[in-house]
Amino acid sequence: MSDHRELLRDVAFLLGRDAKPCPRWKKGVGDCDLPDCDPCRVTRAVNQLEAALDQPDAEDDAAYARARYVAEAKAAGAIPDPNYPPSALAQQEQGVVRDAELTKLCAEAMGLDFDYDDTDVWVGTEPDSTQYAYYPLANDAQAMALDQYILAADYCISYARDECEIYPTEGQTPEAHRPLYYSRLDMTKPENRRRVRVECVAKMQKEKKAPATGEGKG
Repeated sequence: MSDHRELLRDVAFLLGRDAKPCPRWKKGVGDCDLPDCDPCRVTRAVNQLEAALDQPDAEDDAAYARARYVAEAKAAGAIPDPNYPPSALAQQEQGVVRDAELTKLCAEAMGLDFDYDDTDVWVGTEPDSTQYAYYPLANDAQAMALDQYILAADYCISYARDECEIYPTEGQTPEAHRPLYYSRLDMTKPENRRRVRVECVAKMQKEKKAPATGEGKG
């Protein structure tokens, strides 16, 4: 699919470059944008195509995540789960509940005194003026505090343009490390940089709780 996207980008560029100007163009108004105006139709098509190409390529991302997971599972001598990673629809249906659970785990990891009602986390046990919403998926200051938690646990955060890895700072070389957390998202977007911090700290907290709850025992 990636090759097709690049081809479509070339087509959009060429159409936009070679398109004739709108014959009914007016100062202060611009193109007429009428249905029977071919230059305007080309302009609309190029704009729509460029907007569509800027959307994440879910098919490519899912295939990449699946291939990486299968390779790591086989390397560890495990049998890959045929249902992992979950489909895009399943992820969307689970999204709201999952984000709330991630936020709760982060609040626990940070040692906050909070209330939780299955959808929101409120810091402070009394519903008064001192109580505030805790949602690091949308709050830069709260997300940056998670950075300090990750670094204090002796993990390194490595950002590239389209991926993020979080791995131990000791005992492994950068070339041979097995990351604690990996995500293939556009790291130029602030919302994705916040998400990787939240997902990583939530994972750390869940694993920290596992011995006490009996999870992960054979």
